[in-house]
Amino acid sequence: MLQKLSEGQRRTIAHWAMEFVVVVAGVLLALWLQEMVARAGQREAAKAAEDAIHAEYDYNLTVLLAMNVLVDCQSTRLKEIEAALANPKSAKSIGEDYFDDGKQRAYPGIYTTFDADIADMAWQSAQANGTLSGIAQDRYRILAGLHDNFQAIERATGEDADAARDLQVLRYNLPLSADRRGELLGSMSILSQNLHSRATRFAPSAIAQEFKRVGWNDKAEIDKRIAEWKSGMKSFGVTLKACAKPVENPFAAQPRHS
Repeated sequence: MLQKLSEGQRRTIAHWAMEFVVVVAGVLLALWLQEMVARAGQREAAKAAEDAIHAEYDYNLTVLLAMNVLVDCQSTRLKEIEAALANPKSAKSIGEDYFDDGKQRAYPGIYTTFDADIADMAWQSAQANGTLSGIAQDRYRILAGLHDNFQAIERATGEDADAARDLQVLRYNLPLSADRRGELLGSMSILSQNLHSRATRFAPSAIAQEFKRVGWNDKAEIDKRIAEWKSGMKSFGVTLKACAKPVENPFAAQPRHS
């Protein structure tokens, strides 16, 4: 058919074809650029969200470090509770707690601990607005796993508080029925299981290893937070008895890579 067209007509068709190709190429280029801009925006939003989560997790790790200062104290206390419950006729009263702040407590705690004030606002916000969709799946799984671990620690602390309240009766040298003794043994078992998890699966060193998998070697930041925690303890006049362990940075001797 093109052979029957004049030379001018063929040039016109070729011109139109070229214009069509240019237009299509221009549209595709514009779409590609738009996608690149959107992706860049997603990456920036994802980075901002991850930075906020990173700070939140550093705070949570510091909370865990403070809690684990008392691990040895609590382990000894559980042995005292077990010995008290082994007496079939009465429960030997348990002594003072392991805080040594010079204050007289009307009702000293039988299994005192620091509150697990775990933060997750940054994580929840990122989940709600979908900003974490811009990070790699493997990285997201590690962050999600850390979030789950911190939430498990918070839940366990709530269980510990309930179990400790139940065991408060051991402050008084009272006879216990077999059924009541069995209930208290159940409460002691909860405390023991949660303490074991906090010293193993959820130990600060284990959490720090997960941080390192995403490149967070936060020695300097955790050093700063530990110093702030110690300062806060001092300002409130709280000291701990000899059973308490010193706070140790799980990133010690590790360089920081932001």
